[in-house]
Amino acid sequence: MGSKLNYKIAALSISNKDELVREVIYLKKLYEIHTFVGTYDPKIFGIPFISIKSVFEVSKENLDQLLTFTPIYSSDINFDSIYTFLKDELKFTPISKLKDYLPNVIDKLDVYFDLGEEQTTGIFMHLAAMIERKLSGEQSSTNQDLSLLDTFSEDVKILQQLLKPLEKNFNILIDDNELVTILMILKKI
Repeated sequence: MGSKLNYKIAALSISNKDELVREVIYLKKLYEIHTFVGTYDPKIFGIPFISIKSVFEVSKENLDQLLTFTPIYSSDINFDSIYTFLKDELKFTPISKLKDYLPNVIDKLDVYFDLGEEQTTGIFMHLAAMIERKLSGEQSSTNQDLSLLDTFSEDVKILQQLLKPLEKNFNILIDDNELVTILMILKKI
């Protein structure tokens, strides 16, 4: 079907849950069970589940990602055209470094905040511009509603973690005003 993982597949057509449990216990003695794939999740032994529908809907190229629970990013955004635009706009931020770190941060933001295409492009451009401002020494605007940091405190914690690679690799500090702006883009406020 297109997988290169060489997983063994055991087809089980068992509707009785007790029988299924016995069979899975037996298989666990012989193999490491990676996942159940099927029409319903039997919810036993904490073994993860993948819908058979997902297996048939995913492209051959992304099958292994699905089977290993690696996020599949299907954005239609052409980051190359954005890099071309930014190359003329950015004086302090190396485009090669943006290419190394920004897409991964964007993908992780998408996982947590379920970004639409416009949001993805907007946050991509905003983060690139923010890095440029920080590297140039320009101050962040201070007219932000900082109370949003308390209102969305859990999201802020996640956001701070996801932005750490940018802070570390560009040697910048993302302050509260920037966090509020990013949060407003992510939450569509």
